[in-house]
Amino acid sequence: MAISLKTALPEWKKFLESEPAYVERKFEHLIADITPNGPGTIWGIFSPRIQLHCEVDDGIRWFDPDAKSFTCAEYLTRFIRYTCRDCGQWEKTFALIMVPDLTVSPKVLIAMKLGEYPPFGSHLAKRLQDMLSESDLQLYRKGLRTEREGHGIGSAAYFRRVVDNQWKTLVKKLRDAAEKLGTPGERLKVFDEALTQPQFSAAVDLLKDAIPAKLLILDGRNPLTLLYKPLSVQIHELSDEQCLQQAADIRIVLNETFDNISRVLKDDESLKAAVTRLG
Repeated sequence: MAISLKTALPEWKKFLESEPAYVERKFEHLIADITPNGPGTIWGIFSPRIQLHCEVDDGIRWFDPDAKSFTCAEYLTRFIRYTCRDCGQWEKTFALIMVPDLTVSPKVLIAMKLGEYPPFGSHLAKRLQDMLSESDLQLYRKGLRTEREGHGIGSAAYFRRVVDNQWKTLVKKLRDAAEKLGTPGERLKVFDEALTQPQFSAAVDLLKDAIPAKLLILDGRNPLTLLYKPLSVQIHELSDEQCLQQAADIRIVLNETFDNISRVLKDDESLKAAVTRLG
């Protein structure tokens, strides 16, 4: 597989996983000969494996496409179905508009989601229901709905309010998880001091080096710093498209942070249960 195609496929994967409907995206190098060993040339798209939430397994799982590739040599609308590799039951179906241009080099594809089922952002994990207040759950649901409809300013405003309202809950949950991980008492006191702060910015400064590695995001990024950054930028300074991207970024980091916390607390409960059974 050509290097350019290997670069384009992750972009297509991200588009399927996290892009809401009615947002147009341009892809280069994605269209390729899907029968390189056969006679003639058939232009199309290879379907990558993607990661989505599975309601059956209640977690992020790998999903396989219903077809490894499909033709895309002219304007078309198409349904693409993905199925969870683990349970083999939970499915996600995308409805897409695709407009290829084979006359240019590299070949270009303009794509847009018409929709998906279950709807984009429809899942509300139990961890969020347990950790957010009822009023903020409603704000979160409104953020999902407006993001799904492609309203950037509205969706960013809703998710920003959730973070602004719930940052102390998030710090407390991070403290609980840090304690389960065996964080020394002196460092836990930093969390306690952060909880006394009236402003999120002050808490972020205090905790910039206090989050255990297991609770960091990807390459060691502090989730509180990541969540505070968009709040420090005024919405009116951003375009609607930038707001839509900000909304998605907040949602993804917020979910990943709660996932990390939930895993740590769950692992601790599982360990206690195992010790009890074996003891």
